[in-house]
Amino acid sequence: MDWSKVTRNWEAASDRLLKRFPHLSAAALRRPPARIELLARQVAERHELTLYEARDEVELLLFADIPSYQLDRIAAG
Repeated sequence: MDWSKVTRNWEAASDRLLKRFPHLSAAALRRPPARIELLARQVAERHELTLYEARDEVELLLFADIPSYQLDRIAAG
């Protein structure tokens, strides 16, 4: 997992997060958090998940398909 790869394409990542976690604030996601743990805490608090569950969900969402995520970024650029 490479958090910096996610933060470099934060607009796409935040769109995915808002679709999966509708109780997150778009305003709070304008900029990427410094660490994935901070994002997981927001998800946990707003979606009635444990911190462990939230971190797992966020990782699956953002890192499960890194190759296609990178291809989408290259194609868009």
